[in-house]
Amino acid sequence: MALIHIGSVIKRIRLQKGMTQEELARSILEVQSLYAIERGDRMPSIKIRELLFEKLGYYDDNFYDNYLDNKLIRVQEILYELEGLLEYPTPTKSDPIIERVDALVKELESTEKYIKFPQNKQHILLFKVANAMNKKLAPDLIQGMLSEALKINIADYKAKDIPRYYLTMQDRKLLALLATTYSDENRHKDAADIMFGLKQNLDNHCIDKAELGRYYPWVTYTLAKYLLEDCRYEEVIENCDAGLKACKDTRSMYHYPHIAYMKATALGWLGRVEESEGLYLQVINALELFEMHDDIDGVRRMMKTVLGKEL
Repeated sequence: MALIHIGSVIKRIRLQKGMTQEELARSILEVQSLYAIERGDRMPSIKIRELLFEKLGYYDDNFYDNYLDNKLIRVQEILYELEGLLEYPTPTKSDPIIERVDALVKELESTEKYIKFPQNKQHILLFKVANAMNKKLAPDLIQGMLSEALKINIADYKAKDIPRYYLTMQDRKLLALLATTYSDENRHKDAADIMFGLKQNLDNHCIDKAELGRYYPWVTYTLAKYLLEDCRYEEVIENCDAGLKACKDTRSMYHYPHIAYMKATALGWLGRVEESEGLYLQVINALELFEMHDDIDGVRRMMKTVLGKEL
């Protein structure tokens, strides 16, 4: 996504019009202030921005929605880089990615315009947690960081109350990471309880079909994974059926083969061999259709483990 430097836009249009800074600033603001805006060191107020664009002969909302100054452009660059660096786990504690993430987070924390908002403090904690997991820190330390981040939006957080909270996407990410730490400690029931709470939360509060399509299949897939680890096979099947229906209803099919894979495995462990085998075959066909070729070998291995058969 392109970042919009409002000062460069104003300067470009001013020069395009053949206007000097003095001519544009006259009766609106001091020339020194306009110079700072064009240089990106200062953001104009909405009123000043409207007056400048009006004098330039433009309505600013006709071509851009958001403008940034130099500091906020740097913040956006940091956020984009962090998202890319933390997309996948790092292989070792000494990975240079870990050091880079720490440096970027430190830079974010020193940016007053960003850190003053509670939601942004939570975002920073989310990055810290992801990097702490890369560093293989102790689960209790990571869980403490996650609890601190959750309390920014939920002062008295309790897992049993997840279904009734109004959650942001960041809250959901934090809860999913908390469930991951529980699963890593073989606390599969605790992990499943969190994801079940998230599923109920979406059932209770999500009325937007597009949002439901983005989150519900992912939540049901993750819940099924923890239920499977806890050997709660009947619950896996019930949960997967809800997730598969959501995929179809919202036409969001990305997680469909993964949810079906969980159901096929649960069916197999329950001894429902014919149903399990048929569903495994559907999963492989779907993965080929979606070009998720890296996942197919895993499905074949699980089928051999559960059913004692190879394709």
